[in-house]
Amino acid sequence: MPEWALWIQYVLNGVVSGSTYALLGLGLTLVFGILWIISFVHGEFFMLGGFLAFYLLSKFADVPFLLSIPIAMVGVGLLGALLGKLTINPIRDRHWEFPMLSTFGLSFILLSAALMLFGGDYRTIPTPYNETVFRFSHFFLSAQKSIVILVTILLFLALRWILIKTSFGRNLRATAQDRIGAAAVGISSSFIYTWTFGLACAIAAAGGVLVGAVFNIDPYMGQTGLLKGWVVIILGGMGNVTGAVIGGMTIGIVEALGTGLLGSGWSEAIAFGVMITILLLKPQGLLGVKRGM
Repeated sequence: MPEWALWIQYVLNGVVSGSTYALLGLGLTLVFGILWIISFVHGEFFMLGGFLAFYLLSKFADVPFLLSIPIAMVGVGLLGALLGKLTINPIRDRHWEFPMLSTFGLSFILLSAALMLFGGDYRTIPTPYNETVFRFSHFFLSAQKSIVILVTILLFLALRWILIKTSFGRNLRATAQDRIGAAAVGISSSFIYTWTFGLACAIAAAGGVLVGAVFNIDPYMGQTGLLKGWVVIILGGMGNVTGAVIGGMTIGIVEALGTGLLGSGWSEAIAFGVMITILLLKPQGLLGVKRGM
């Protein structure tokens, strides 16, 4: 493979990694960028999505891999909505530290439960699409990696449609801008907070399934995933779903190119180095959004 083709292959690999980062960023954008809840538990829902798909596909061989993605999203989304209603909604009107600490505790509870139920071993989600590889001149991309990119695009477009075209999305944006005013016209902030949190968890779960099919899953994957998610929304701009996708792709590509140049040991340093640089040069993020859509 020519050297120039090798660097383009790095970019393709970066787009795949960036797609999973974007899904993490999309969920965090809903929770923090719009509802202003600092969530430390988001990574655990990312992890649970991967394990739900793994056990579903391992126990029921007839279930198609593509079907496991919406199943994991629904299951984890409902769990997230329930936990959000029970542990975050009752204290959302208090100082911002109270919901943050609640998610911090939830994170450790879910991580401990995952370790007891699943163990600490690495697992790979079974999928037939890793066996099919597309070749474009000097470049290679497996069908599974193509699915990662396509699912990310579809979920991004679906989320944009929900936020802009549906009554739930309009109510969500109204609540984010002025919760008291939204309540005055009959919008239930409790309903909005509950199902927005659930939607964010469902998107994270999709990311966990896709990561587990290309790489692997383990109970600690959510810890690293959460950190990358924060880097993504800081880079792209708080509260901007388009910025989350751009931020995710940017981090993925920069990491892949940096790995090719410096080695894999530098990937984490590169991601956080980019975040620090953006904070210094443009604290509002690439798209310059302070709040809202």
